[in-house]
Amino acid sequence: MLDARYKDHYFDTDKKEGARNLLLNAVNEMASGISNDGEHADANTVDQPPKKKARSGTLLDMYHEIIEENVFPEHASTSETASQVHVYLGEATIPRAASPLEYWKSNQARFPALARVARKYLSAPSNSVDSERLFSAVAHVIDKKKNRIDCKKAEMLIFVQKNLPLTLDL
Repeated sequence: MLDARYKDHYFDTDKKEGARNLLLNAVNEMASGISNDGEHADANTVDQPPKKKARSGTLLDMYHEIIEENVFPEHASTSETASQVHVYLGEATIPRAASPLEYWKSNQARFPALARVARKYLSAPSNSVDSERLFSAVAHVIDKKKNRIDCKKAEMLIFVQKNLPLTLDL
């Protein structure tokens, strides 16, 4: 929904309204500064997992809690954030070759609440797996006995080590 190249064009009619409501909910939560568990989000609580609510009572009480968690607020449809979502979804999509991040950068003034949500969900997660794999591969090529190897030769050896299995599978 936040990728301006596609928006809601590829959703089924059944799922389109649900996706719009989820987007409205996410935008309203971020705009109001309230986290998923109803508490105000600040810099210290953003990275912490949400606190579990104590379940009490019968199965019927738990059912009502689940229903309350999934009901979208009525004021969301009349708020400023909802109007931003409706205007954004009503506009034409951008060309597929265009960058959605550039779109949000240039339209941040028009859709401030949506731009914050887009920045959160369209950015790549910080992850060190690939860099750790690279360091591990380098450790196989350069060790105590081969510590004086030239940088270009080490790079070529690592390239061959990573790509040789791909050529053998042909």
